[in-house]
Amino acid sequence: MKVGFTGTRKGMSQAQLGQVGKLLMIFERAAYATDVPDPLSVPPEFHHGGATGADTEADQLACLDGYQVHVHPCPGVVADAPGKFNSHPVIWNEVFPPLMRNQHIVDVCDVLIAAPETDKEVQRSGTWATIRYARKAGKPVVMLSRGKE
Repeated sequence: MKVGFTGTRKGMSQAQLGQVGKLLMIFERAAYATDVPDPLSVPPEFHHGGATGADTEADQLACLDGYQVHVHPCPGVVADAPGKFNSHPVIWNEVFPPLMRNQHIVDVCDVLIAAPETDKEVQRSGTWATIRYARKAGKPVVMLSRGKE
C-alpha cells in the first residue's frame, strides 16, 4: 500500500496528529493482510513533500510504524541532507516545483491523507490544491479535521 500525505507547514492540530497515527496503523495492517506471498518483505510506503510542519510530523509517525518513507522535495523546502529526513533513512525523489511535486505524490499513492489548516476549502493553498487534484484523479482522500484547538 502506498499512502500519500499533504498538510500545512504550520503543522497539525492535536486532533489531526491522533488521526494520522490511527490511519497509519490501519493502512499498515491492511498492507500486510494482502495476498502478497511474503507481505513482510514489502513494507507499506509513505509519500510526502518534506516540508516543515505537517510533513515532518507525519513522517515521524510513519517511520515509527515501519513505513518505507519517500520524500518528494521541491526547491528550497527541504534542508536535510539527501538520504535522511528527520534523522532516518528515506528514499529521495526528484525535485519539482511545489504543485508538480504534489501531483507526483498523488499519482504514486493509493490513498491520500490530507491535514489542511482549515476545514473549509480555500484557494491558493498547496494542501487544498493537492486535495482537489486527488479528487479529480479519482484517488480516495481521507480528510482530517483540525477539531477544536
